[in-house]
Amino acid sequence: YTGLITRTPGEYSSTMISLWIYDIRNDSITNNVLLADVFGDAGAIEVINTYLYFDKNNQLNAFTYKYTSYDHSVEEETDTTIEVSHNYYLTKIGFSKVDKISTDSIKLYNQFKNQIKKMACY
Repeated sequence: YTGLITRTPGEYSSTMISLWIYDIRNDSITNNVLLADVFGDAGAIEVINTYLYFDKNNQLNAFTYKYTSYDHSVEEETDTTIEVSHNYYLTKIGFSKVDKISTDSIKLYNQFKNQIKKMACY
């Protein structure tokens, strides 16, 4: 297997960075994982950053931080509400399958707070 890190088309331009798992023997892509992206339009912002690492068992994992915000004043000038969310995901990346290990944002924040500081979107 070979991991290919690629820049692929996003909503308006080539902003997405993905990891594609290539099976050399079968000459096929077995999986892909979105690693990073930036999107903004009409008051909405989404930024995705991923930290790839090998755990103590030499298993490749991806810790993903997804920041989103929406400015309501785009639709209603007097509404100055800005919704913001910070979500975290931990994924185990195998040769033929990708498994979400956790979507517990509070636990993952505490576990990866040093990495989050380095990859903080906003």
